[in-house]
Amino acid sequence: MSDHGRGFVCIHREIMDHWVWQDKPVSKGQAWVDLILLANYRSEKFSYKDGVVEGRRGCVYRSISFLAERWGWSRDKASRFLHQLESDGMIKLYATTHHTTITLVNYEIYQGIGATDTATDRHPIATKPTANRQQVGIYNKDNKGNHGNKGNNSESAGEVQSAEEIEEASRWFESL
Repeated sequence: MSDHGRGFVCIHREIMDHWVWQDKPVSKGQAWVDLILLANYRSEKFSYKDGVVEGRRGCVYRSISFLAERWGWSRDKASRFLHQLESDGMIKLYATTHHTTITLVNYEIYQGIGATDTATDRHPIATKPTANRQQVGIYNKDNKGNHGNKGNNSESAGEVQSAEEIEEASRWFESL
């Protein structure tokens, strides 16, 4: 049995600054991944107009117009796509003339396995395997705090990814 399509991958948010992410228009798949990358990875307050918003983990606070421009789509196409995601139960969309909040419905399931605020800051974590899932170690943006910790076993082959392998991949990505 193939293990394709199982498990998780870590994608650093810096990919959004890389040239491979800049082509427009984007596909629906890339737009979906972009929403995941744009989502707050921790709850925090931020300034908006004349007030303060309690931004929640797993939510995207961007207008439909912003997303349409970002993806190289018309506003109508971006709106239709968000409504498709909502009808499929992937997001909850709250849009007014003043602001838009997109809640990623299963954010905690896919981003929260063993995660804490520390983990979402990309520090290495160790998680106990759940029924059919394990998470590979996550490292902070500057890859500091990696004190030789190893990532967890991968789900499919039971292989251990060493801290050195993860650091090497991180250095490669940073060189791009």
